[in-house]
Formats: sequence, structure tokens, C-alpha cells
Amino acid sequence: MKKTKEYEEKSKRYIIYMLVSTIVFLLFTFVAIRVIDINKMNSLPILDDLNSINIIIGIIAIPCCLLYYYMYGNNEFFILTLSYVSIFIEYIYVNYILGSLGLSQHLITFPFVFRIFLLTIAIFNESKYIRKIIDRKRLAIILVLIINIIGTYLEIKLKLSIFSYGENMLIWSIFQVCVLIYYTMLLALLAIRCMRKREFIYTIFITTISIFTVRRVFYFYIFKDYSNKIIEYNKVLTFIAYLILLIGLYIEIVRRIEESIRLNSQVNDFQKLKIKYKEIKAVEKAKGQFFANLSHEIKTPINIIYSCVQLLDINKKEGEKALWDSYNKYDNTIKQNCYRLLRLVNNLVDMTKIDSGYMNLTFVNYEIVSLVEDIILSIVPYVESKNINVLFDTYIEELEIKCDPESIERVILNLLSNAVKFTNDNGNIFVLMDADDDYVTIRVKDDGVGVSPELQEEIFKRFVQEDKSLNRKKEGSGIGLALVKSLVELHNGQVYLEKGTEEGSEFVVKLPNVRIESQKENDNKIIDVENKPLVQKIHIEFSDIYELY
Repeated sequence: MKKTKEYEEKSKRYIIYMLVSTIVFLLFTFVAIRVIDINKMNSLPILDDLNSINIIIGIIAIPCCLLYYYMYGNNEFFILTLSYVSIFIEYIYVNYILGSLGLSQHLITFPFVFRIFLLTIAIFNESKYIRKIIDRKRLAIILVLIINIIGTYLEIKLKLSIFSYGENMLIWSIFQVCVLIYYTMLLALLAIRCMRKREFIYTIFITTISIFTVRRVFYFYIFKDYSNKIIEYNKVLTFIAYLILLIGLYIEIVRRIEESIRLNSQVNDFQKLKIKYKEIKAVEKAKGQFFANLSHEIKTPINIIYSCVQLLDINKKEGEKALWDSYNKYDNTIKQNCYRLLRLVNNLVDMTKIDSGYMNLTFVNYEIVSLVEDIILSIVPYVESKNINVLFDTYIEELEIKCDPESIERVILNLLSNAVKFTNDNGNIFVLMDADDDYVTIRVKDDGVGVSPELQEEIFKRFVQEDKSLNRKKEGSGIGLALVKSLVELHNGQVYLEKGTEEGSEFVVKLPNVRIESQKENDNKIIDVENKPLVQKIHIEFSDIYELY
């Protein structure tokens, strides 16, 4: 009891510190805009590409908010995640569309009012609306995107901002102040809930939402003398808010570890304590490893892309030819690291879908031999630089089975990318197909470095890697094979690592040899929901093998 009370008091102090720091920072922003020299601000190299950085961080931050929801299972956090989707749409409009239309000083109101609605139902989370939203999460995200895009477009198209001019200016100003005050009251209620529950995670949401909200104040009339600073200043505030959101995720993992230790101290039964301790340590170790890898996997490509952009910016000043030569030199590097970020986000989103039960596959009767053979033929040009021989053999000529071709492509490409990654120059990769009455078997074998015996039992678990160090030679987030296992199991199939191989490794995929009885002939094609050609998928899957670029 004493440790519990100490922990709660410690949590309370941290929450108070964070809330007070938020208030101080918000007050500081009002002073800073008056004293910051816009010319010096524009001369900072990072501001040249801050929009793109904010877009990338925003795309990463939204799945991180979903991680908050799935960590806590708190309905409020999902509603707050929808608010960040709205904030992201508003940012794109303000910094990309309004500027091109000559409306950069336009104060967008629709997304803000929509976020007030979301925050209201989040505060009163026992309402029937929140239950409907939680029951249809994927539809809710799509609707929020559509509503914000269309609503903001109509606001700009109809020029609703006319109320801010002439004799209606006072009415418009009163309306803006009223909605801002109401939103502030909602944040205050959220802060009260934070103090009552003593959960630090609330302060992360309160701080970031407050920073995103305070950006609106700078469009008010009292700041008209600083209108030339507002756009650039708000970019910096957006970057800070997204950064706090991501850093908060790391802090919360540490907090959850402390919470686990606190709970363990209350367990009296030694056996139960021992089991619980092992489970918590395994989960926290996996989370810690994952977020360490995630930090490395995100920072590395972003740093490379940003370095290339800086070099392009330097060469731009030397003329078009210098810029063109520099672009040709760094084009592949930029694309590869964009593919690498896209691969990471795709894997995170898919694992989240699988965990939540919303990963729906489109099953058709498809000729599996041609599907695998086409993939093998397509990767051959990519491995020529390593002089790797890719050999395909099959004991069956044609066979249609029930499968989702899009998922099978990802499974085969992932296994092949691992084989290429861990096979030395002049090595060999063998792909062998066979079938019996029950299963179609696909074997992917290489003569590379292989998998250590102690890791063979864990290889399909999440975040497991042969080399866990951040300076490892082979890149990867450690969730590829876990995703492969999940996709194969969604086919009611099996995937495993063949043991006892003398050299290299051999992965075996078994898919049920069944058909859909009512399958139409014109459905016999690859169902690609993302409309990506196979070449682009190979680029994405092979993006962390630098030797191929």
C-alpha cells in the first residue's frame, strides 16, 4: 500500500509538472512571435523542408496514436486519434492549398468545429455515439478523412470567411472566440479527468492538442502586425507538437514498465508472481526493442532524405545543370528511403489491423504456380549486383487454389528479401513448389548465413532479429516474418523454418489445396487493393537492402 501511494503521488507530480509546463509554453508562444526575427527564422535550413518533415512525422504520429488506443483499450484515445487525422488534413490545406490560392491568411474553421464535436463525445464517452464509432473503427477513420476534406473544400470554395470582413467582422470574431473558449473548457475537463485517473498519457494529448489549437489565435486581429510570420511560425509549432506526441510514446512505455513493477509488488503468490513477471518482462522487452528499432528505422531514412534535400538545395544555387546532375545522383537514394518508410508504415498498419481483427483478405481461385514464378522472374534483375543465382523449380505445372494473391505476393517477397539480405555474393536461392491432396508447398532456401539455433524457435515472433544492435549490418524492424506468419495463417496455412539444414536457411509455406466452388472465371486475377505494380512492391520490400541500390 505504501509503494502504491508513493507511485500515485509521483504520477500526480509528473502530471502537474507537465500541465504547468504546457501553460508556460503556450504563454511563451505569444511572446515569441513578437520577438522572433522572420528573416533569421527563414534562414534556418530546416525550415526549407519543414512542411515535408511535418507531413512525414504526421503520417507516423497517427499510427502511434492508434498504439496508445490498443495499449490502453480506452475509447477516448481512439476518438482523439480521429482528431489528429483532422489536424493533419487541416495542415495540408493551410500549407499547400491555401497558399496556391492566395488565401494563406484564411482562418479555416470547419476542421476545428469538427474536432470540437469529437472532443465533446470523447469527454462524454458513455454516449451512444462513441460506441457506434468504436464498433466501426475503419469506417470512422475513412469518414473523418472524407468529411474533413469535403467540408474544408466547401468552406474555401464558398468563401465562408466573408463574415470576417466589413460589418460582420465583430460577429465572426465573437464566434471564433466562443468556439475557442468552449474548446479550452473541454481541454480543462480532460485535464481534470487526467488528475482524477492519474494517467500521464492524458497530458500528452492535452499538450499536443493545446499547441495545435493555439496556432489559431495567431490569425486573430490582435496579431495582424505579425501576419508575415504566422505561416512559418505555425510550421514550427506543428513540428514541436508532433515531436511531443512521438516522444510521449517512449515516455509512456517507461511509465508502463513502472506500472508493471508496481502491480507485481502486490502479488503474494510466488508462482503467480514468477509467471506474471516473465510475461511482463517479455512484453516490455519486446516493446522496448521495437521502439528502439522504430527510432532507428525512422531516423535513418529521414536523415538520408533530408541530407539529400540539403545537397540538392546547395546545388540549386549553382544552376540548373548542377541541380540536374545532383538530382540524378541522389534520385535512387531518396526513392529507396521513401520506400523504406512506406514499408515500415505498411507493416505497422497491417499488424494493427491483424491485432484488431480488421484484416480482411479477398480470396479468389488463382493459379499459384504462375503467381510464384512471376515474382521469381521479377526479382532477378534486382539481385544481379550481388551475383546471386535465383533458381525456380516445380513438380506441378498448373494449379488453382483459394488464396488472396496480394497477400501471397507479400509473403513470397518478404521471404525472398530475407534470403537476398542474408546471402553472400555469388550465393544461391532456390524456390521449389510441390503439392499433394492437402497442401501446396512452397520452399524458399538459401545458402547464406542461416539462423542461429537459439533463435530458430523465436524467428516468427514480433521484433525478433538475429542482430539487435542499432549498428547492425542488415536493416529491418523485426516484424516482417511475424506478418508473414499472420498472413499465411489467415489462409489456414502453415509457415515454418526447416531445421537441420547444413547451411543457410529454408522456409516452408504450406497453403491449403482447396478451391472456391462458386468462383467466377473473370475473377481470376490479382486483386491489388493499393493498385501498386509488382515492380513497386519489390522496391518497397527490398528497400532495406542497400547493396542492391
